Amino acid sequence: MVERKIDGLGRIVLPKEMRKKLGIRAGTVLLINLDRDTIELKKLTRYCKLCGSTQNIVSTSKGELCENCIRMIKSM
Repeated sequence: MVERKIDGLGRIVLPKEMRKKLGIRAGTVLLINLDRDTIELKKLTRYCKLCGSTQNIVSTSKGELCENCIRMIKSM
């Protein structure tokens, strides 16, 4: 367990070791959930809505799609 202070804007710094272990870097989206007196952080894993891949994900007007599925759709 790690102890951190909250700054004046309500921010905390996640320890480097934890960020590295979970693959969290600038731009990573975290889901925040409040459960009674506990705040839960969960790394959002983006996946392709068509094939389920987690590689090369792009946000489109149709949702999250991988580059392979986008190429397949364009070729149709």
